[in-house]
Formats: sequence, C-alpha cells, structure tokens
Amino acid sequence: MVPFAGEGREGQYAWVLDSPINQFNAQTYRRLAFDCTQLLKNDYAEKHPEVMEAFLNTLFYMKREMHEARPGNLLLNVVAEYWAPLSFKSTADAIKEVLQSGRMRGEILIMDTQYPEQALATPYAAAVIQQVTTPIWLPNKKAQAESYAKFGVTGKVFEAVRDMGPLSREMVVQQGHQTVKLKMELDGPLKYWLPLLSATQKNLAVAERIRQHLGTTDPMVWVDAFLVAEAVRQWLNTDDPAVWLPAFDYAEGLRQSMKTRDAQRWMPAFQKAWKALQEQNEIEVSS
Repeated sequence: MVPFAGEGREGQYAWVLDSPINQFNAQTYRRLAFDCTQLLKNDYAEKHPEVMEAFLNTLFYMKREMHEARPGNLLLNVVAEYWAPLSFKSTADAIKEVLQSGRMRGEILIMDTQYPEQALATPYAAAVIQQVTTPIWLPNKKAQAESYAKFGVTGKVFEAVRDMGPLSREMVVQQGHQTVKLKMELDGPLKYWLPLLSATQKNLAVAERIRQHLGTTDPMVWVDAFLVAEAVRQWLNTDDPAVWLPAFDYAEGLRQSMKTRDAQRWMPAFQKAWKALQEQNEIEVSS
C-alpha cells in the first residue's frame, strides 16, 4: 500500500485515490459511474497495471457498498471495455462472482468491448466468457474466425457477424443453443427519444439552455421539456435560441394542456398552430 499512501508519505501512485473530499456515500448513492477513458488506453494500461488494478478494485468496492446498503434492490453493473478488469485476478474474480451469484442479490451484469480479441488476450477471459448467458454481437467486417470461435461463434453465425453492415443497426443475439438476428429501429416514435440516448454538441446546448430557462437541474422537470425543445428545434431547423425558445414555450404549453407526453399527438397540433400563428404575424406585419 505504500505506493498509494499520502499525507506526508507521498507514494508514486498517491494521486490515484487522493480526492480531497470523499463525496461517495453508500447510504445515499444509487448510481455510480466513472469515465475511465484515459486509464483504458492500451499504452497506459500496459505501463501502469498497478494503477489500473487499484482503481478498478475501488470501483467494485464502492459498488458493493452501495448495493449492500439496499439489500434486494436491482443493481445493473455495466462494465465497458471489460478486458480491463479481466486483466487482473482480483477484478476478474469480482466479475465471476457476480455472474455466479449476483442474480440471488438482484444483480445484472452487462459487459462490452469494441475489440473481442483483446478480451481473449487477458489471462482470465476463458473462465468468465463461458459463464455469459446472452452474448450480443455487433457488425465486424474485420472479425477473425479463429478468435470468434473461442466465443462459440462459428459457421453461419460468424458469417452473419462479418456480413452485417456497420451502419445497419443489426446484431446477432445468442442464448443457449438459439441464435437470432435483430435490428434496432431508430425511426418513428423512437426517434423522439434519441437525444436522451445520444448526446451531440447541439442537443447538449439545448439541454443546458432549457435547464437555465426553467431554473432547475431536476431531471423530473427538465427532461420532458428538453425533448420538446429538441423536437421543436429540429423541426424549425435552427440552432438560434432566439428562434426555437419562443416556439418551445408555445409547444410546451400546448403539450401540457393536452396532458400528453406522446409527440405523435402534440407535435402535429403544435406544427399546425405555430404555422397559423406565423402566417397571422406575417399578415399583421405586411398590413
């Protein structure tokens, strides 16, 4: 522990866990997420494995403390680039424990990686992979048959993974001896909710402006309003708040009067009313 010690005994890695204030409280936290992008870079992970292991173990510890404070509650573990925790026995054991016993505590484990071959290169992958009940495979034109075979993906299933287009939104789902190919449809009603699932510079700016406009950071208040504002902004095809914000106020008032969250109901009504209002304004200006 000496390399991680601080307070007058500055170790080489004291910075890893040296937050001036520990804001984590297992009794009050219900969500825990960290952006580990910099740590997950291959060159850093290879040069500083002790930092990776200490940090990842800390995350698993905090997760356990949080769940133990609410026994029986559903806990969703999402581990991005799971090759990282599979690189160390301590964190690989933690993942195996969740796979083996987590369901009895109400835990679900989701692991993903952009590079399946990288996961196979870790020393503890085999023991973990065989316990995964539902693999989901995304398109990979560069998929290597030998590597995918170690995941049990062979024959027509492997061909499907390799042949799917990178923008097709298709996937191959396996469970037991059954395999099915699915497609995620992102048009129609689902398109309205996409800004919540996929952030862009434009819709992030809209979200911030709406929070300021409403004077709140409470998601129970601003999220619905943000979705309305983004739908209105896209329909008006503008990034100018001076243009879309008044239209948002009108649309939000209309939506609330209709007592609906269904954009397929309030949006046509708004579009018709807003066009009529603009035409009336043009007539008044011209006269």
